[in-house]
Amino acid sequence: MKAFKSYTDKQLRTLHRLLKEYAVLHDTETLHKIRVDIKRIKAALKLLGYRSPRFNTHRHYLPFRNIFRKANQIREPELMVKLLMEYKIDGIGGEQLLAMRAPLITSFRKDIPSFVEKLRKSENILQAPIQSVRVPLFRRYLKVTAGRIRKRLYPKPDFRSIHGTRKKIKQLIYLSAVYQGMRRKDYRFYRTIEQTIGQLHDKQVLVDFLRKHTKAVGLAAIKTLQNECLNDKKLIASLSRRFYR
Repeated sequence: MKAFKSYTDKQLRTLHRLLKEYAVLHDTETLHKIRVDIKRIKAALKLLGYRSPRFNTHRHYLPFRNIFRKANQIREPELMVKLLMEYKIDGIGGEQLLAMRAPLITSFRKDIPSFVEKLRKSENILQAPIQSVRVPLFRRYLKVTAGRIRKRLYPKPDFRSIHGTRKKIKQLIYLSAVYQGMRRKDYRFYRTIEQTIGQLHDKQVLVDFLRKHTKAVGLAAIKTLQNECLNDKKLIASLSRRFYR
């Protein structure tokens, strides 16, 4: 399937380029693009795992996961500062949080040559399974993934695994763009529900963070965010019912 091979080749090339750029620039936007690119590659690996039980998705993802996790460590202080500003929460110094990034950025940049070397080895191994993907299997995988998402959202969303559901939705969106896309109605739903789940997750992360700093921020801010989380859950349930019923 030429479209799938072109997709994976492009993401792998882009990841190499972004890593080299980050070695020089180490800016937030490039780091964000690295994370998104790895998510797209993971979607491809999930498809390869569906194609053959002998394909060890976890093992093949490990070189990418190592990069992703280290990128996340740099991103977390930035995200927390952004959320504190967005929800107008005072009492916690953003400068101190951002200062935590410096040694993480240095470590990440030092590891980039090692990242690139491991990625090249992975690419060689992945070429054969990538080339073996055919259109019928690709279509079937998209259908199966959409069905699994539906079971998690309807008739009642499973909020215990809602972050995992968001990951599946993103993977469906990424791969659907590879071949023939999806209906506009479906795309609007998946994008809206994915973004809403993301907003819920950010608030939950912020609540967990604030619980460790109650003396600085007080309980009122936490309570407000918890109420907003409940509203997000109601919206997710409502969006799902309207789409699937």
